[in-house]
Amino acid sequence: VLPNTIKINIKEKNPIGIWQYEMSNKLITKNGEIISAANVNKFKNILPIIHGNFANKNANSILKVLRTNEIFAKNIWSLTYINNRRWNLHFNQGIIVLLPSKGILEAWNKIIKLQDQYNVLNLGLTELDLRNPAKILGRINFDKSLIKNRKSL
Repeated sequence: VLPNTIKINIKEKNPIGIWQYEMSNKLITKNGEIISAANVNKFKNILPIIHGNFANKNANSILKVLRTNEIFAKNIWSLTYINNRRWNLHFNQGIIVLLPSKGILEAWNKIIKLQDQYNVLNLGLTELDLRNPAKILGRINFDKSLIKNRKSL
């Protein structure tokens, strides 16, 4: 303000995730805004990694669901937004959970229940498909050499 005053407005933005997009990592806010001058390395062990086109604009909705059980959500290291409509959850245990486009909270609660009852994260599954609410499909990573050995016996 002339003649001798400077006004400074500081807006603090809180990051909710690290968006990997176009060969770079960006911190994003709950509104999907990119925090441009932020040091991503300070947050790499705290915030989830988020992939996918327009994932920055849709991440807050899935993170709200995951916050309903924060202890279980700590097992997730990455989220992928698929075809602008649904999410895949990548767990530290190596399993990927395919969520439906609708009924995400119900599917999230189903994963928690499966973990509580059957320890599903540690069964050796590579994928758990919850896109159809009437079915649960799992994929197992077989060692093909073991299968060949069994056939030859």
